[in-house]
Amino acid sequence: MELQLYLPMFIIILANVLYHNLVKTTPANANAYLSMGVAYGIAMLTTFTLYFFNGPKFSEDFSNLNPVSYLLGLAIVGIELGYLFLYRSGF
Repeated sequence: MELQLYLPMFIIILANVLYHNLVKTTPANANAYLSMGVAYGIAMLTTFTLYFFNGPKFSEDFSNLNPVSYLLGLAIVGIELGYLFLYRSGF
Protein backbone atom coordinates (compact mmCIF):
# COMPACT_ATOMS: atom_id res chain seq x y z
CA MET A 1 0.00 0.00 0.00
CA GLU A 2 0.98 3.61 -0.33
CA LEU A 3 2.23 6.18 2.12
CA GLN A 4 -1.09 8.03 1.69
CA LEU A 5 -2.79 5.20 3.54
CA TYR A 6 -0.22 4.26 6.16
CA LEU A 7 0.94 7.70 7.24
CA PRO A 8 -2.53 8.88 8.36
CA MET A 9 -3.12 5.56 10.13
CA PHE A 10 0.21 5.88 11.93
CA ILE A 11 -0.59 9.47 12.97
CA ILE A 12 -4.03 8.44 14.27
CA ILE A 13 -2.71 5.49 16.29
CA LEU A 14 0.22 7.42 17.74
CA ALA A 15 -1.90 10.46 18.60
CA ASN A 16 -4.62 8.32 20.23
CA VAL A 17 -2.15 6.41 22.41
CA LEU A 18 -0.46 9.66 23.40
CA TYR A 19 -3.79 11.42 24.00
CA HIS A 20 -5.27 8.76 26.29
CA ASN A 21 -2.06 8.37 28.30
CA LEU A 22 -1.77 12.13 28.78
CA VAL A 23 -5.44 12.61 29.71
CA LYS A 24 -5.17 9.81 32.27
CA THR A 25 -2.16 11.51 33.87
CA THR A 26 -3.69 15.00 34.07
CA PRO A 27 -3.42 15.93 37.76
CA ALA A 28 -6.69 15.41 39.63
CA ASN A 29 -6.34 18.79 41.33
CA ALA A 30 -5.86 20.66 38.01
CA ASN A 31 -8.92 22.59 36.89
CA ALA A 32 -10.40 20.57 34.03
CA TYR A 33 -11.52 23.61 32.06
CA LEU A 34 -8.20 25.43 32.36
CA SER A 35 -6.35 22.23 31.45
CA MET A 36 -8.47 21.83 28.31
CA GLY A 37 -8.11 25.53 27.50
CA VAL A 38 -4.32 25.30 27.60
CA ALA A 39 -4.41 22.16 25.46
CA TYR A 40 -6.70 23.87 22.93
CA GLY A 41 -4.45 26.94 22.89
CA ILE A 42 -1.47 24.77 21.94
CA ALA A 43 -3.60 22.92 19.39
CA MET A 44 -4.77 26.21 17.88
CA LEU A 45 -1.23 27.57 17.57
CA THR A 46 -0.05 24.33 15.98
CA THR A 47 -2.98 24.19 13.57
CA PHE A 48 -2.64 27.81 12.45
CA THR A 49 1.11 27.36 12.00
CA LEU A 50 0.48 24.37 9.75
CA TYR A 51 -2.22 26.33 7.91
CA PHE A 52 0.03 29.30 7.19
CA PHE A 53 2.85 27.06 5.96
CA ASN A 54 0.36 25.52 3.54
CA GLY A 55 -0.09 28.71 1.49
CA PRO A 56 -3.23 30.22 2.99
CA LYS A 57 -5.93 32.10 1.15
CA PHE A 58 -7.68 33.17 4.35
CA SER A 59 -10.73 35.01 3.00
CA GLU A 60 -11.40 32.29 0.42
CA ASP A 61 -10.74 29.45 2.86
CA PHE A 62 -12.85 31.04 5.60
CA SER A 63 -15.79 31.56 3.22
CA ASN A 64 -15.76 27.82 2.47
CA LEU A 65 -16.55 26.93 6.08
CA ASN A 66 -20.07 26.12 7.19
CA PRO A 67 -21.78 25.56 10.57
CA VAL A 68 -20.33 22.05 10.74
CA SER A 69 -16.93 23.53 11.64
CA TYR A 70 -18.41 25.33 14.65
CA LEU A 71 -20.52 22.37 15.76
CA LEU A 72 -17.48 20.10 15.43
CA GLY A 73 -15.67 22.37 17.88
CA LEU A 74 -18.48 21.92 20.42
CA ALA A 75 -18.50 18.15 19.89
CA ILE A 76 -14.74 17.98 20.44
CA VAL A 77 -15.06 19.85 23.74
CA GLY A 78 -17.70 17.35 24.86
CA ILE A 79 -15.52 14.38 23.93
CA GLU A 80 -12.45 15.85 25.64
CA LEU A 81 -14.21 16.73 28.88
CA GLY A 82 -16.07 13.42 28.87
CA TYR A 83 -12.83 11.44 28.72
CA LEU A 84 -11.15 13.66 31.31
CA PHE A 85 -14.00 13.26 33.81
CA LEU A 86 -14.30 9.54 33.04
CA TYR A 87 -10.62 8.92 33.74
CA ARG A 88 -10.81 11.05 36.90
CA SER A 89 -13.64 8.85 38.15
CA GLY A 90 -11.23 5.90 38.14
CA PHE A 91 -12.05 4.26 34.82
